[in-house]
Amino acid sequence: MGVDDSIRGHESVHKGTATEAHVTADLIDLRAIVLRPFDSNPDYDLVIQVGVGHPWKRFLSIQCKSGRLHDDGTWEFKTADNKGRTYRGRVDLIAAYTADRTLLIRPEEVGKVVYIRSAPTKNKQRKKIRMVEDYDAQLVLMRLVEQWRAEYETQHPEV
Repeated sequence: MGVDDSIRGHESVHKGTATEAHVTADLIDLRAIVLRPFDSNPDYDLVIQVGVGHPWKRFLSIQCKSGRLHDDGTWEFKTADNKGRTYRGRVDLIAAYTADRTLLIRPEEVGKVVYIRSAPTKNKQRKKIRMVEDYDAQLVLMRLVEQWRAEYETQHPEV
């Protein structure tokens, strides 16, 4: 048995572990507190706490996914589990890792597979095209925090 034979079948586990590590590092850089479950089979890989120190702080469950880059600049992410079930209603966000950044996607917005472009289409179409910059983790978290802050201030006008 050669070295290659000994690791065959473990590639997807290694890829998943590496993806979780990259996503974790990116989220920590964004000042989120990252928690990992002890159980090996929950629907989520990570939980983050966002808005630490503020009354509108939240915990979000996250499923991590690694992507495959196609020649046309499109990233493909499988956004379903091994049984083909989507993560709708099971996690708050899907963290999709590209070669250099983490994207955050609401599972309600996608089916079993999502395609996100890192380069414009040849015909410059933008409508109904998902672009990497629209799902950048920092941008998505900033939008969520602003939404939560506004909701809190509406519910607590005395603050």
